[in-house]
Amino acid sequence: MSDFITKLSELIDPEVMGDMVSARIPKKLRVAPFAKIDDTLQGVPGDTITVPAYTYIGDASDVAEGGEVAIEKMTTSTRKATIKKAMKGIGLTDEAVLSGYGNPVGEANTQLAQAIAAKVDNDCMDALQTASLIYDGSQAQISYNAIVEAMESGTVDVGIMPPATYAQAREMGVAKAILSTTLNDYDENEQLMPGVPVGSFKAEVLVRADSGITGYEGLAGKTIAYLGASSASGYIYPSLWLQEHYGKTIADLDHVVQSDSHSTSLARLATGQADVMVSFGHIRIKNAPNWQEKFGGTAPMVEQTGVIGVTEGIYNDMIAYSKHSDLMADEAFRKALGEAFIEIAQTDEGKQIISVFSQVGYTWGKDSDYDGERDAQAMLKSAGK
Repeated sequence: MSDFITKLSELIDPEVMGDMVSARIPKKLRVAPFAKIDDTLQGVPGDTITVPAYTYIGDASDVAEGGEVAIEKMTTSTRKATIKKAMKGIGLTDEAVLSGYGNPVGEANTQLAQAIAAKVDNDCMDALQTASLIYDGSQAQISYNAIVEAMESGTVDVGIMPPATYAQAREMGVAKAILSTTLNDYDENEQLMPGVPVGSFKAEVLVRADSGITGYEGLAGKTIAYLGASSASGYIYPSLWLQEHYGKTIADLDHVVQSDSHSTSLARLATGQADVMVSFGHIRIKNAPNWQEKFGGTAPMVEQTGVIGVTEGIYNDMIAYSKHSDLMADEAFRKALGEAFIEIAQTDEGKQIISVFSQVGYTWGKDSDYDGERDAQAMLKSAGK
């Protein structure tokens, strides 16, 4: 007799199914989590919210000494947002539930959650593409070590970092590779070879032409500008080059000054505050047009500087994901993110953006490519540098 009794387990429970779908939606959202959620109207009558905002007063203007400063009036404006409803439905017969292939109810839950999440994400992306990105310059420069710390805590999902930092993050079990960057290659005369992207670059030891330095012996008493110990081209590989050729490293020198960027080192070299700097190999080609006007040189850069050392190849910067990020645990999403970076780099706008970092594109990254970086750091540690 019990075979003829219909049980709840054989039917769809609409309320439970609704809860299951709702619970799955947040995990499938990709863009929406970056938006601020306003729940002002939750549980409150009405379907429209008014958001006030200050109107931008416009860019500043040049003012001559003693000139009058224009006084602007601050005003406010408002924007209205109206709630809308997004829905999707699936119809299932009793026969489909009881005799269909697999688990029709479970699949319906999954597809409904995916459909609604995709709709929310697409609407968020549409709104994002109409927004303006404004940077007020108030934030301090983020160090690579800070990126690793943030990835370890799970507050950062993706980080772009040099090989030394990635090797450190990998050893800590914090990060894993997604993409490697590619750069244009340069020939032995430092001339650009367009259309020849490579996965590595070299560092060089650059000196002022009037310093009289031709080798390590000439560095005694000279001021050397370098970057932090995590910088591949600004410290690690030049130190290894010096170690190989002269049995000494940057840490053995008496007059060294740490710079916060390659640009700072360039300015110090151009103005005579430093006699030597270490940096990436194509820095002269990249910065020659600005050597005098921006950095303070008194003659063309190629006349005022010389190269006394070039290192072995260094793998390019890495785009890696945090292993502590819930968002990046989704392999399909990681693949989609990597494909998005690759596609962006193939557009005119994308090429212009990544050219700021001398990058020309991206390739899928491999951990094994950065084993050499780990070995390089180990050599420095063993030498006590």
